[in-house]
Amino acid sequence: MPRADALAPEVEETRAETAAATALAPEVEETTTPANVRRRERECGSPAVDGYAHVNLTCLAMSATAREFAHASASGREKLRAHIEEHASYDGVAVRWGIHHTTETAEECGERCKEHVVKPDGIGAEVLPCNVFVWCPKDVGEGGCFEPDAHQHFAGDCWLKFSETPENVEVNQRGANDAPGFVNKDGKTFAERHANAPKLVHWSSGVLLPESMTASSTLGPRATW
Repeated sequence: MPRADALAPEVEETRAETAAATALAPEVEETTTPANVRRRERECGSPAVDGYAHVNLTCLAMSATAREFAHASASGREKLRAHIEEHASYDGVAVRWGIHHTTETAEECGERCKEHVVKPDGIGAEVLPCNVFVWCPKDVGEGGCFEPDAHQHFAGDCWLKFSETPENVEVNQRGANDAPGFVNKDGKTFAERHANAPKLVHWSSGVLLPESMTASSTLGPRATW
């Protein structure tokens, strides 16, 4: 789990000014829900750049998205809608590893994401809320779900993640991984880079959004791993 890096003084000052400008009044904080959020920018960049080498948990915890979720009431979070896509793997900073954290369905994994409790004084990404979830289907078979990383992923694994822009989540894998965006800088397709990859992505993924927001996506850095 990546550690939170210290922000440069000039970045800290900017974050403080942003927080002061967008902070909700105390009486509003108790009742507001994430439904009022606008389409956001990634203040802290894509976490997957250079293999997650530059993840800054301090920046992510201070981002507008994290603050909005922190301010939302429990009832407000419960009203968030899970948008689930089969045969897709979404990116984000893992707030709860999926290995040995299992559910029976993608919908149940989404409920675990809603129930995730932020620990302000926690270790690593425990300081972040959950708004993205990735689930390995129970019928995937003995080999588990394919992912181009060093881990083995088993049926039922439920990964809970955080994205600054869940309404425009970054995609690691999708469908047959045959879209132009999956070709790397050397011209190799996903299938050429990963001979053991399935014809269709094993995973199901989802994001939590207010009813007023629609789900969109973009290919992230892992699409060319």
